[in-house]
Amino acid sequence: MFGLVMPEKVAEAVVAKDVKMIFDPATKELIKVVMPFASKTEVMTLTVDKGWVTEASVEDTKLLPGVHRTMFRLQGGEWVTREIVKDVQSGRAKFVVNSGDAVWWGNQRLTVNDSPYWKRVNDTMLKKLPAPDDEMRAAGLDGRFFMSVGNHEVWADPKIEGVLSAVPYLKKFGVTPENLIYKFDFKGTRFIYLWSGKYDYRSPSLWDADRPKYAEQMTQLQKWMDEAKANGIRKAFIVFHYPVFARSGLGPKYKPTTVFSAWGAPFGWKCVCRMRSEPFGKGNVRARFGGSESVPPCTHLFGSNVVACRAIHQHVCANYRDDQNCGHCADDGASVLVPYVCFHR
Repeated sequence: MFGLVMPEKVAEAVVAKDVKMIFDPATKELIKVVMPFASKTEVMTLTVDKGWVTEASVEDTKLLPGVHRTMFRLQGGEWVTREIVKDVQSGRAKFVVNSGDAVWWGNQRLTVNDSPYWKRVNDTMLKKLPAPDDEMRAAGLDGRFFMSVGNHEVWADPKIEGVLSAVPYLKKFGVTPENLIYKFDFKGTRFIYLWSGKYDYRSPSLWDADRPKYAEQMTQLQKWMDEAKANGIRKAFIVFHYPVFARSGLGPKYKPTTVFSAWGAPFGWKCVCRMRSEPFGKGNVRARFGGSESVPPCTHLFGSNVVACRAIHQHVCANYRDDQNCGHCADDGASVLVPYVCFHR
């Protein structure tokens, strides 16, 4: 994990010096890891059960000594997947939109048959989703789970064997190890999935995509959106993993928002996009969805184009309609940061 943010040899030295592992004296199993976090005074504690991190907390030994702030609980993910499955099984949602990072990495095998991470995704959600109905199959949709590839899907799995084994129907849309972007249409809405690149600690503003490269993706995005407009499609979901801004304050390296914002302008806020970079009221951005390190979401979508039925942490079940306002938010209002969207209309 430290290798994500620092050179390999430096990461190895940090682990050897500063990471403490605690084992159960009876079973000899790893039960706790104590390690450095984001600053010199912050310490993270991971609780482990049967190899899975079940909880993570952070203590700032200088500012808040003795106070452990919980930042992750495994049960939260179980709750999210349970709610998603319930919404789709009940017919309340047609399918799931995911913006990436469904798994941790590929270093512990790759496919849905042997990777503990893909097995967990499959057991808790994918295999519980019903088969596509006739309406979906008529639209060319052979599954219920559609994802953009995140940096964790290619970490130690550059050929995306995990993705293609878990959701093989993405191959139908042209997804290969060399091409991680695709699109489809459903009930008058175009869904476009982009690839924002693998993680690189030397690239603070990210979006170092190479399959295809950023410029090629923007060219293809423009073609897909122009094609949609020519076919009378007035709405689009544009899904990608990384936010298009730098936490360091350096500003975005790339701004894909300019492409789809221009496309949506004639329709008046008809573009719902996945990003965290632009303030609302700019660029015809209707709502934003988070994936990588997102903060907890607000409780609803907003505006005349998106009606939220329910939102929970990292999951929102959304009606996408033109004729109804959710009644909870002002048109210039809330943000929703969620990597899962259950779509129905």
